[in-house]
Amino acid sequence: MLHPTQQPFSESVIAVIWDFDKTLIKGSMQTSIFEHYGVAESDFWRETNNLPAFYAKQGHQRMLGDTLYLNHMLTYVQKGIFKGLNNKMLRGFGAKIDEMPGYFPGVHEIFDHLKNVAADHAAQKGFEVKLEHYIISTGLQEMLEGSSVRKYFKDVWGCTFIEHPAQPGYETAKGAAVDDGQISQLGYVIDNTSKTRCIFEINKGSNVHAQINVNSFVPQDSRRVPFENMIYVADGISDIPVFSLVKQYGGRTLAVYDPSSKRAFDQAEMMLEDGRVHHFCPADYTDGSQARMWLTKRVTNMVERIITAKKHHIATTVSQPMGHPLSGKED
Repeated sequence: MLHPTQQPFSESVIAVIWDFDKTLIKGSMQTSIFEHYGVAESDFWRETNNLPAFYAKQGHQRMLGDTLYLNHMLTYVQKGIFKGLNNKMLRGFGAKIDEMPGYFPGVHEIFDHLKNVAADHAAQKGFEVKLEHYIISTGLQEMLEGSSVRKYFKDVWGCTFIEHPAQPGYETAKGAAVDDGQISQLGYVIDNTSKTRCIFEINKGSNVHAQINVNSFVPQDSRRVPFENMIYVADGISDIPVFSLVKQYGGRTLAVYDPSSKRAFDQAEMMLEDGRVHHFCPADYTDGSQARMWLTKRVTNMVERIITAKKHHIATTVSQPMGHPLSGKED
């Protein structure tokens, strides 16, 4: 076990943390699933949005609205509408996100650009600063894993399905898992409040260091990615818990919106007016865009702050060698 006061990470890390749907892509990642099975996407989401009222009539007053769509997908599988849908297929659908709904302009270039900005700016001053990208999404993990942008990310969080649930007595051959070749239960579930747990995993380093649990006490100066080294980019009201957490503890927050949607613009503008975010702009990450310039500036400022702190640390903790004694006879 690590000693509570031991600093397990010596590197300086900046984390740019992204939402996915309507932040990096133009709609919902599940579009290709609906297309494959001939299901009207608008019908599915309308049904999902009406589920809280439907279940309230059955006496269920508290429902996790962010993730009810997962249960509804399983119902579609059970009823044969999404027949045979499994995790391998979900990865394949992830690869189709480029086609539908498609990525916003500049997405495939922004990740390496920001990494290079951090590394090059620090190197010019004789220091090393590393920038990492993360996705935290209430979407589907397997689709994220199969997406064309997965290679740019240190880690991704999303919701998962189980294909082979343990049966009663599963520890014996008699209770072996049933292999029906399709998703049947929920595995890991992310909603818009549990996203904050993922932020703390990044903050403490529990996602990369097996000895650290997200609930472990880690002194602030020993945490792998301090909050002030975080940038969170997302699109909606549902991201307010993470916006609030990151902003409260010194990180930077950016709301982006689909420039073709007045509703999305109004929502992003309202988050700025309410003090939820530091800035808002269109979800365009091409060279010269507001988003790219804002993110580049924030990364540069973070690198400068990190270098200043390192220089101060060196100046105050490293003793200077004694000079040579003056030549000549001593008194």
